[in-house]
Amino acid sequence: MTANTLFKSLCWFALSLVSVAHPVQALSLQVPQVTVLSGQEDPLAGQAPLLSALAKCCTEARLKQPLSHTLTSKKVAQVGLMSLFSGQSDGWYFEPITNNGLFRLMADYQPSHPKAITLDAGVTELGALTKQLNDDNLLRPFKDGYLLSYPLVIQPGATLLIDHTTLYLATHAGTVIINRGELSLLHSQLSSWRDKSFSLSLPHFKPFIVSWSDSQTRIDHSRLMNLGYEGHLTHGLTLLRHPTQPEGSTAYLESSHSEFSQMDTAITAQNAILTISESTFHDLHRYGLDLQQVTLLFQQNHVENIKLQSGMRIQGHSAAILRDNLFDRTGKAGIELHQADGYFDIDHNLVGHAQSDGLSVRDNEKPTGALRIRGNLFANSARSGVVMDSALNAFITGNRFTGNAAYAIQLDQHSLTQGHSVILNNTFFDSGEAAITAKNIRSLLLGNNQWNLPPGNHAVFSGDLQALQGTLMKALMDENTLLKVSQSP
Repeated sequence: MTANTLFKSLCWFALSLVSVAHPVQALSLQVPQVTVLSGQEDPLAGQAPLLSALAKCCTEARLKQPLSHTLTSKKVAQVGLMSLFSGQSDGWYFEPITNNGLFRLMADYQPSHPKAITLDAGVTELGALTKQLNDDNLLRPFKDGYLLSYPLVIQPGATLLIDHTTLYLATHAGTVIINRGELSLLHSQLSSWRDKSFSLSLPHFKPFIVSWSDSQTRIDHSRLMNLGYEGHLTHGLTLLRHPTQPEGSTAYLESSHSEFSQMDTAITAQNAILTISESTFHDLHRYGLDLQQVTLLFQQNHVENIKLQSGMRIQGHSAAILRDNLFDRTGKAGIELHQADGYFDIDHNLVGHAQSDGLSVRDNEKPTGALRIRGNLFANSARSGVVMDSALNAFITGNRFTGNAAYAIQLDQHSLTQGHSVILNNTFFDSGEAAITAKNIRSLLLGNNQWNLPPGNHAVFSGDLQALQGTLMKALMDENTLLKVSQSP
């Protein structure tokens, strides 16, 4: 049985248990009047599309993983030098250079009009490339690897293989890598190095990598460090589709057992497909990962010590599975879904010490998509464990909440005409305020939650639920009871 088939079977099994084995009490809330209704309706009947959508999310994300790297061509890449002109019509892929004023920085190092090294139609590695160029001012042996001092463009059909070595990108020369083909780092390190005898005309510049649609980037047992700065497509490793590229074209990233550190943002991606596993993202300035309109499979990674922003931000229409990860000590939220619609599975992660909320789902008024939050620990957030300020349907089950300064769960469904939330089988420990607060509730299902609150803390519900607190707690003392709370427009 496949993982997807098992997931679907478990979901429908859970639905059948709820509809058969649990008594149901329905609470209809119309402020300021509260009416308690009893009935035998199935409170999870409306959640079947949500569970089906999440199963579809898992399937789609797995099908869209990039193919494993293979060096299918034994042909040696052609190497050349290309002059760079800001106005050339076919030079759209130089946008990160032209839009950030890097021509001046390159001109400070290069003896004539700025040029870039190009790789075409074949495969090369750093040793062979050094011999082909035969110019220490471009690429030379350095320390434990090689020093690249010119911009490098990997054209479609070309592959640069960095294997068991270190590639240093010269900061003082304005070095960047632009990938339109394939870039593979295997058991290697890629970082910046500056010759301090050169003064920088752009003081904040650090080398970076841009991978355009139809490219592949593979990072395996490798390390990227000391790259990127705040600018246009300059944050570290960026994957995206240019407006001139065909609609539907995609940049691919596959990273495993790797480390990203001392970067502005480790990975920035738009219209990309990413598979990232068993990797570490730490000591980063802005975000750990900043993603928009992506398909993402993110498993068994560590994201920690993010200075200014969230550990991961996802925007736009996306599909993402985050499973068995650690998000710790982030400048804002551990995980942020901002104006995001689509399908999201937040599964068995540890989210701690966020300087804002553990999981922040905000500013989405589109009811298209679904979110499953299952088996996570949300601990010691400066605000709430989970904030749902969104019209997305949410299934929150089997999580633990402890030590969050505000609420364990904070819900705002935006309006009374869209959005369903399900909160089942969670364990609530101490929170600074109530365990659950909610407003604009169209449909909320509660049941089988454990309330391990410290003595004297009786603020279990607040917001629109505060007037119902006595009724809710009395009913919820019976662990076999499910409650449906609703408000009418």
